[in-house]
Amino acid sequence: MFKPIKNYLKVGDQKFFYVTIGEGEPVIFLPGWLALTDKYDYKKMFPEELDPYLSKFQVNFLQLSNLYKSSFSKEPMDLDDYSDELKSAIEAFGFKKVHLIGHSAGGRF
Repeated sequence: MFKPIKNYLKVGDQKFFYVTIGEGEPVIFLPGWLALTDKYDYKKMFPEELDPYLSKFQVNFLQLSNLYKSSFSKEPMDLDDYSDELKSAIEAFGFKKVHLIGHSAGGRF
C-alpha cells in the first residue's frame, strides 16, 4: 500500500539519511545498530498488518551523524550532540509536533 521513500535531510553541514513511509502525524524512529546495515530491509519493520496505521502516521527512519549513510563528524560526539542534532532535524523537517520512537541504541538519543 505505501512505498518507502529514501532521501537525505540537509542540516547545516550534515546530511542525515532517512526513509519515510505513510502519511499523517509525523513519527521519527531512531533505529538501533541492526538497521544500519546495507542489507537491512525497511519493509521488515512494516508488515502488512501495520498498513492501516500508516494511513494515520508518517514514519521517518532517521539516521543521525556517524550512522550508515549519514555524514560523519570530524569530532567525537556525545549524547548532548546527538540530542542537538535530533532537535535540528525536527526543525528541518518542519514538524511542529512529533512522536519519537527509539529502538535499542536509537533510544539513547
